[in-house]
Amino acid sequence: MYRVTMQIMEMESTYVNEPPRPRPIRQSQLFERKWVKILLLSFGLLCLIQATLNVTLRLTANCENTATVMETQSSPPCEAVTYKTTQQCNSLQKRVNTLARDKSRLNDQISELNNQIQELNKQKQEPNKQNQEFNRQINELNNKMNELNNQKNELNNQINRLKDQINQLSNQINGLNSQNQELNKQKQEFIKQINDLHNQINRLNNQNRVLTSQIEVVTRDQPQNNLNGKSICPASWRERRGRCYFLSSEKRSWERSRMFCQDHGADLVVINDEQEQRDLHGMYDSPYLLFWIGLHDYTSRGTFKWVDNTPLTGAFWQAGQPDAGGPNNQENCVEMYCKNPVLSSWNDAPCEHLLQWICEKATRQ
Repeated sequence: MYRVTMQIMEMESTYVNEPPRPRPIRQSQLFERKWVKILLLSFGLLCLIQATLNVTLRLTANCENTATVMETQSSPPCEAVTYKTTQQCNSLQKRVNTLARDKSRLNDQISELNNQIQELNKQKQEPNKQNQEFNRQINELNNKMNELNNQKNELNNQINRLKDQINQLSNQINGLNSQNQELNKQKQEFIKQINDLHNQINRLNNQNRVLTSQIEVVTRDQPQNNLNGKSICPASWRERRGRCYFLSSEKRSWERSRMFCQDHGADLVVINDEQEQRDLHGMYDSPYLLFWIGLHDYTSRGTFKWVDNTPLTGAFWQAGQPDAGGPNNQENCVEMYCKNPVLSSWNDAPCEHLLQWICEKATRQ
């Protein structure tokens, strides 16, 4: 038994002194090694106790045999020998008792070690559960990470598509900017031409006013005869169906236009029927002609009448007119615009606007 114990101790020392392996040792392997060490140590102790008990029991049996033999002998030397043997037996008995207590104590320690082994096994199983939980969480995180990577790839694709669209829009914007610059150049050229034309028109209007004034001075109140010997309208006036009409070359407000007509023995034109409307609309060659006529609603807002106080019986309003100009405007006077159709060319407008005008009076006899 002693040899077996020594071999076990040598195996344990050999196992303890074993050089470290290159691979890392897991926690479960550490628990297994600790458990093996405890089992080997317990087995060695049990073998040692068993050997000691066997030796003690043999010595006790020898002592009892010796004492029995010495009691059967009656010689004094034998009594002396028995006395010594009895002391040895008592001493051995004490040792046996001591070893029995040690055995009981070792059994208690072995029980305690077994409890520790069970506890270690529980602890060994607990990390396995934790490892399983960790593995499950790792798998979930990996799945989430894969899902996020897929979303990231989709977003990258969308970003690339948006970048392509932005590039296309940028190219379109650049093209539109180039066209806009070209149109701005053309606009500037047109504005310049329009300004030149306005300047020419103003010069021609000035010349026309001067010539008109000169003609009026020369021919004022001097009737001219037609081929039949009848008197006709003054110079610069036009005759239609026994009425004389004068178109101004300058622009004034409605009130000042009427004053001009009254100063020349006339008044702003009164349109009595459709034929007169057609005559006035086509009397002059300008298709954009805009002029005052003798219609207003000064005295009663919304109720129009002529300057000769006759009521309005037939009207030739534009679509949606008259509209009185809304709450912020006062449109009490009427203009005629030859660009519109002949039977829908009237519009109410603020009397302060500066427009041309047409005067009307009877022909001379």
